[in-house]
Order: sequence, then C-alpha cells, then structure tokens
Amino acid sequence: MSVASFSDIFPIHGSDLRSLRSMGGLTTMQMAVAAGVKTRKTYENWEKGMGTPNVNQFFDMVRACGFDMDNINFFHTMKEHRRRAAKQLCSQNEQKVSV
Repeated sequence: MSVASFSDIFPIHGSDLRSLRSMGGLTTMQMAVAAGVKTRKTYENWEKGMGTPNVNQFFDMVRACGFDMDNINFFHTMKEHRRRAAKQLCSQNEQKVSV
C-alpha cells in the first residue's frame, strides 16, 4: 500500500505559489528564505512548475505570508472556484464559436 504524497492530496502549482506570494506581499527571495532553500532560484523554479516544495516548506511559506491553516482551506477553495469559472468560460466561448 503506497502512501499519498502531500501534492496528491493538495496539489500546488506554480501559479498557486505566485498567488500566495502576491497575496502575502513577499519577494521570491523572502519566500525562498521562508522555505529554507539556499537560493531564490529554487523557489522561482517552483513558480515555473519545475518541482514543488515539500509539505513543511509549503506551510512555512504560508505562515510567512501571514496566513494560517483556515486561510489555506479558503485559498484552496478559491483556487477551485477559479478553475471552475475558467472551465465554464472556455465552454461558453466554444459554444459561441460553433454557432
């Protein structure tokens, strides 16, 4: 039996990290420090979708941005609403094109 990873349960994408950083008003260097990585390049790579932080790094960055776990649930819900809205908009645009 394999254990699900954090990213399987709570997928975090580069755009999510960018949004989190923006909402927290932090620089990429500040996020790298919060995550405990040696250079900001590692964090910047995560924002570009190359690799992901581990669960402890992610929670450290969340706290550095001034959020708590209740806010994370909100963040995840907001992300899901944006995904659904984008999907609906694409569907509407496809209908207009086919008419």
